[in-house]
Amino acid sequence: MNKGKIKTIVVDTNVYGWYLSYTLDGLRMSEAVNSFNLMSKILELKKPLVLGTEIIEMEIKAAGKPALSELFYSIVGGIISKTKKIDKLALNYYDSCKKERLRLVTIDDCEIVASADLSEAKIFVTENRKTLNNPKVVNVITNVNAAEYVSNVKITDSKNALGEIFV
Repeated sequence: MNKGKIKTIVVDTNVYGWYLSYTLDGLRMSEAVNSFNLMSKILELKKPLVLGTEIIEMEIKAAGKPALSELFYSIVGGIISKTKKIDKLALNYYDSCKKERLRLVTIDDCEIVASADLSEAKIFVTENRKTLNNPKVVNVITNVNAAEYVSNVKITDSKNALGEIFV
């Protein structure tokens, strides 16, 4: 592995939860196993390559689980602060998803992706196939970004992220 080519990523709240489900509860669903494999590799590096967002940080704190907070802060190298530009892009994603009848997507989901798209992150990792890792949602985000001249962060799950991040 060439450490110089490791990409900066944003990890969605659910990936942290799946990792803990694997380590603390012994859950062996594919999401838990894949999240465990990815996060373990990240933890081995002891090098910040993960960015958090204010929304993810808020969701982690709201869960009220010390192990979740400890994991988050041990992995995250920095927090992407919310800006008016992020808010505007997120609202554009949200409105576009509603027009496409993608009703499960929340404004918080959109703020997380907008934060990732406007940051230095190259990959956004999520295990939520009904919202942010849904091909229809990815298509909406891609179209909005093209119209706004915004670079796309690659949206993928934990299993595929391993190959994408550690090249």
